[in-house]
Amino acid sequence: MSFLKNIVLLVCVAATVCSCKKSNTTPQGNTFIKVFEEPTLAFNAGPNSFQSNTGDVVSDDAGNYYCWYYEQNTAAGGWATKLAILKTDPNGNKLWSRVYFSFHVAAYSWNRRAIMYNNFICDGQSLYIAGTNTDGAPYMLKFNSDGDVIAQMPLDIIPQGRTLHALYNLWPLSNGNFMINGTYSIATGPTKGDDGGTIPFVAMISPSGGILWQNNELPFPLQDTNADNATIEGMAEMPDGGYIFSGTGAYSTDNTTLSGKKTTFINVYKLNSGGQLEYNKTLYGGQYIETRGSSTTFALLTDHDLQFSQVLMMPSGDPLLIMAILQNNSGDFSIRLMKLDASSGSPVDSSDINGGDALYLRKAINRSDGNILINACTRFNTTTQSKLYTVGSDLHIMNTATFSFPNESIYTSGLCEVGGDHYLLPGTIQTFGNDSSSLMMIKTNGNGQY
Repeated sequence: MSFLKNIVLLVCVAATVCSCKKSNTTPQGNTFIKVFEEPTLAFNAGPNSFQSNTGDVVSDDAGNYYCWYYEQNTAAGGWATKLAILKTDPNGNKLWSRVYFSFHVAAYSWNRRAIMYNNFICDGQSLYIAGTNTDGAPYMLKFNSDGDVIAQMPLDIIPQGRTLHALYNLWPLSNGNFMINGTYSIATGPTKGDDGGTIPFVAMISPSGGILWQNNELPFPLQDTNADNATIEGMAEMPDGGYIFSGTGAYSTDNTTLSGKKTTFINVYKLNSGGQLEYNKTLYGGQYIETRGSSTTFALLTDHDLQFSQVLMMPSGDPLLIMAILQNNSGDFSIRLMKLDASSGSPVDSSDINGGDALYLRKAINRSDGNILINACTRFNTTTQSKLYTVGSDLHIMNTATFSFPNESIYTSGLCEVGGDHYLLPGTIQTFGNDSSSLMMIKTNGNGQY
């Protein structure tokens, strides 16, 4: 990776010099791209892969940055993960990195079952992340700014007799509490997870891990079959004090298995401030054969190794649904933006971001200027590139930034605004043909320049 390191060094020096010439430069105003040779990052992403073992990134009151990632190992026929956190100063210089204990990950799904993308909170000094213990039970960890675990809080959010299937997100709320969501298995025996079907749940929890309310019975199509699978992935606070959630799912057309022909759908849920369901909207779906390029109609993507839907609030007070789709018969993936009516969840406007061979949604956030910022990854020839789209209130793309290097695959996952129209993107980078990848962090301005 010497070629990339030389480029990175030049880019970092140039970015720092340019930033220093600005009269209004702040500690968070510098841009950079940094590569960290972490010995625990032993994961072969592959040049055509859209998988990454980095999660999200947050900043504290002092302007320092924290990125979590995890080690993966395919030994003994299964995947094992270890949570790790890296801390940098405002210029991206590494202060420390720490590797923590292993997370249990079931054999049928090696990544997001334990720790998820929108699953990192900083309250200014302390860090929070949710995960599972070795028995598969959910809990929340609290860290101080030195990376010490100062609290481990079990989360009693799974119904009796059920098994946790996935923790998808942990969000900070304006009232100082957190929202957590995920799925639990329909089956109660050894058959669970994707094959047994899943039911989505949401819960509001306090920073100390107390359950303030939870809703464990969110409806979705055909949930009486043993071949259902539903997720809940996106969340936004609404102006009326309620919450809107989005999730994708699938059910088998022959009611037997999810590994062949299936029908996909996306649901939007509106809950009031106390967690009661106000409306549930199944927008649309389609049938397809899982093999790429063999879709029979438009379909939503529901493979759990990727993030497929998010929901944000627009300045108008209307929700914006952002989802990954599989284009009809082409095998190409795109991102669809859909403005919803806040009172009913019905679509009122939409547009598509087309990515050619493949375009995967990673994370979207509200910019402080009222626009939307979308982090995505796309394939270009034999390598993976990272994309950053700025979208206006009319759902049209205002700016597109591409992060790429020759013979390198870049895969970014999280996204965070850090003030002064600057943004952080953590991810991994891998030289074509290499068996391992390196941790990286990009800090860019609003135009995607670094």
